Amino acid sequence: MKQTIGGMPEGVFLFRYSPAASGRSSYLLVDVPSRTAAAVDPLGDIDAYLEDAWSLGARIKHVFLTCLRDDVESDALVLADRACGTVYAGAWARRNAPFMLLKDGDTFEFGHVRLRILETPGHRLESIVLLLSDLRTEARSPYAALTGETVLIGDIGRPDANPGDGFGPGDLAGMLYVSLRTKLFGLPDSARIFPSLESDVDLPGDRPDTIGAQRLLNPGFQPMSREEFVHRVSLSLTEDRSVRSTRGARPGAMSLPELLQAQRKGSQVVDDRDPIEFASAHLAGSVNVPDSAAFDPWVAGVVDPQRPIVLVTDSGREKDLSTRLSRAGLPRASGYLDGGRRALRELPASIRRSSRTSIASLKLPCNDHRLILDTRPHGQKPLGPTVSGFGLPLGLLRGEIDILPREYEILVCDDFPCRSSAAASLLRSRGFENVSEVGGGLALWGLGKRP
Repeated sequence: MKQTIGGMPEGVFLFRYSPAASGRSSYLLVDVPSRTAAAVDPLGDIDAYLEDAWSLGARIKHVFLTCLRDDVESDALVLADRACGTVYAGAWARRNAPFMLLKDGDTFEFGHVRLRILETPGHRLESIVLLLSDLRTEARSPYAALTGETVLIGDIGRPDANPGDGFGPGDLAGMLYVSLRTKLFGLPDSARIFPSLESDVDLPGDRPDTIGAQRLLNPGFQPMSREEFVHRVSLSLTEDRSVRSTRGARPGAMSLPELLQAQRKGSQVVDDRDPIEFASAHLAGSVNVPDSAAFDPWVAGVVDPQRPIVLVTDSGREKDLSTRLSRAGLPRASGYLDGGRRALRELPASIRRSSRTSIASLKLPCNDHRLILDTRPHGQKPLGPTVSGFGLPLGLLRGEIDILPREYEILVCDDFPCRSSAAASLLRSRGFENVSEVGGGLALWGLGKRP
């Protein structure tokens, strides 16, 4: 699906592409006077980018990767090869990467466009943001930012540590704090953001995609010290996602039709991706148990030990994830989706997106048609604000799910997005039709602040 984004300066076009079942967005920036185009995080049908640039008399000279993902990398290289362009990535990309590396402050100018690079380590070590300015204006303040997975509408990309980089989630959380405050907080309120993930939180107001809206309702933009930010962001993350299992058999590979058949016969589908990615695109009826979360204390509250388990995870992760489930007292997985999330694109009709909303939704009271479900543990002091809702700890949710009213709209909230995503996905898998979650979790909103 392609969308032409309005509000661009005269002579400049910005297209957004959302390939079916990918849950991601990519962009094509075209400056007509200079006949120059730049693609950002291209994914899917490469011909679409080439044809849209050609239709405006432009050639794609630049291909930018805001962070490194295997599927996006491969498509970027194909596009650059077809267009005779250059692929760029952040300076912290792996040393053998076939890209030209960019550092903070690098600038590209063509026609009416200035693109300035910001290194924004935090979500990933090599993350970058591209600032767009109009060279015809005297101030040349950015009017837009292509933020990749660092800043989303109503959320931020949590640390996604790669053990090979030598930095854990706590390290990346500290980098993210600095990146947000020194690079992005200074942008004008009117500047629009264009992220590379479609899992946008539903923010109130006419311009939810502006920096000004993020200051009000994005949890990552709330004021706090670096130490507090790191604590609240990284508390639910493990220092090393790799279990490095040495025992037990690897689950069997399954095609998407085979996995769907197993699901119809009673197997539960467990998807271990980050909650934001899961919300963007996931298999209908699957349950989100993020592998980055320390899920042992609560995973049995959402995964049934009496039913077979099949996995959706990144290629190569299936044995480690199966081992983690086993250590949490659950049976080993009987199979996994061969090809991981890329295989989901084979059947777009089976893909769903999750509803996510902002903390402002908690201001609306519970009533005869709406229930706020707080899944934080009883007896523990919450990190986030007090919520006037129904408390049901996540570890008990599966056993107590029948007490919840199916005809109600249910809004799930928790301190950590990995937990609220797990709860909301379980409810949907059990037939609850009107379920949403507070995007970003409550932890970053601080103690004592009522929503």
